Amino acid sequence: MKKIIPLIIVFVGFFAVAIWVTLNNAKTTLKVSKDWQIENTTIKKIALEGSEQPLNIIVKRTEEESTQVHLKGKVSKSSRNLINESKQSDNSLTIPISKKGFKLAISASGKATLTLEIDLGKNTNFKELLIDTWVGEINVEVPNEFDGNYNVKLGDGTKLLEVPKTNKTMDSTITIDAYSDVKIVKKD
Repeated sequence: MKKIIPLIIVFVGFFAVAIWVTLNNAKTTLKVSKDWQIENTTIKKIALEGSEQPLNIIVKRTEEESTQVHLKGKVSKSSRNLINESKQSDNSLTIPISKKGFKLAISASGKATLTLEIDLGKNTNFKELLIDTWVGEINVEVPNEFDGNYNVKLGDGTKLLEVPKTNKTMDSTITIDAYSDVKIVKKD
């Protein structure tokens, strides 16, 4: 028994250091401001994947010909590097914020809010807006005329605080996979 106690202490110490390093490396201290332009009027998908911080998603209709996507706020170093590896085609955009897979420890506590603004072109529609997060509250604003689908999957203990009524007359879906509270509102 006396030989096992030092091993347990070493294991607990290693685990505590690993959690501390993980949380320290995830601090949102670096400013990010990234823009993308989508010319196609039928957007298959815009995806924000793996966020570990609070999010504001703002979808607006504009009179511009093309769609502009803006990401701004503060992120961790690893997130900034991944954002630079975003994948864009003529009708889709995927913005990774963190890598998929096992996470030792994640928390949104004390992290800056990241804002994704989508300025839809005047004749543009999207098939899917996907928000896939690890942690962090999500606030989504959609234009008043948005009448698509809301597909919200929540983890245990989280709440859908607000979601607009919809008649589902549009072939657009906002898909949210979250482990924190979600609020969706319509704005003029």
